[in-house]
Amino acid sequence: MTQRGNMTIDISDKELFWVKVHRSEEYIILAICDQELLGKTLNDSRLNINLRIDPLFYGGELLEFDEIIPLLRKANIVNAIGNKIIRRLSEIGYISSETDALEIDGIKHVQILVFEY
Repeated sequence: MTQRGNMTIDISDKELFWVKVHRSEEYIILAICDQELLGKTLNDSRLNINLRIDPLFYGGELLEFDEIIPLLRKANIVNAIGNKIIRRLSEIGYISSETDALEIDGIKHVQILVFEY
């Protein structure tokens, strides 16, 4: 169970993602990660990467995927990490394929830049 506003929600069977929106004068950066990854560190000696999934960057609020879609439409930069979120982004065509993602210690990661012409 978790508290969202004045409601208590049973999150045990829902697929939720940590989402945080970062704004600057020029850009909207959307950071998304699978719920269970927040605060974990990925170590991949093959890629020589040690990546912490920082709660300060990703840990905004827990949302269902349908709640994330409107945020994707507004973002200039999307930073997404987690096999579940990458699968969902691929399913809606936001990324062309899950295989386009970089895999770090078995976890998929993408950074997407949205250019407007």
